[in-house]
Amino acid sequence: MAYTNPQGDGADINFWPSFTDLTLMIILVLVVFFFAQVIANTDAFVLKRIETKQDNVRELIVAQLDDETLQDIAFSKDFKAQRITFSNRILFASGRADIQPRGIAVLDAIGQILLEHHELYDNIQIEGHTDSVRVSPGGPFRSNWDLSSSRATAVVEFFDNMGMDPARIPISAAGFSKYRPVDPDTSEAALARNRRIEMIIFYNAD
Repeated sequence: MAYTNPQGDGADINFWPSFTDLTLMIILVLVVFFFAQVIANTDAFVLKRIETKQDNVRELIVAQLDDETLQDIAFSKDFKAQRITFSNRILFASGRADIQPRGIAVLDAIGQILLEHHELYDNIQIEGHTDSVRVSPGGPFRSNWDLSSSRATAVVEFFDNMGMDPARIPISAAGFSKYRPVDPDTSEAALARNRRIEMIIFYNAD
């Protein structure tokens, strides 16, 4: 559509974009759409690759443990991180930070799998968590902080002693005391759920 200049000088103003402009606009839209699809597909590919690694490790661990033990272990995942949660009773006696025989067998089985497949992940973090009940005064631990940190450290030292070299496979320990409960209730069942060790494995997409 052209608009004639009312001054009568014969000049017309064209409000429609030229064919070249339209072509450039279409190309620009297609390029933006293409890159958006590439990015989306790349993220989906990375996520799928990581999930496959996590599922493979989970299957290997499950195959090594009996049904009774698996009742005290839970698996979850969040993108690159796979979380393995151990109920406190499987690894430690009440108020203690030395790993009991049942826990040694479980950690040994899991550690062997992680050693054999260390190329699948980048690092591991061990977290210790207690319930909200204060430790007994005069005992071996000054506070719930001390207890949770000591238990996480005991697991890290166990893996270190079995050959999981922290210089090659970064592994760390952290204690969170009572401050990250999975159940805010104060019932005995809730307190038991909050007493736990969590192993977080951070996977790579290589």
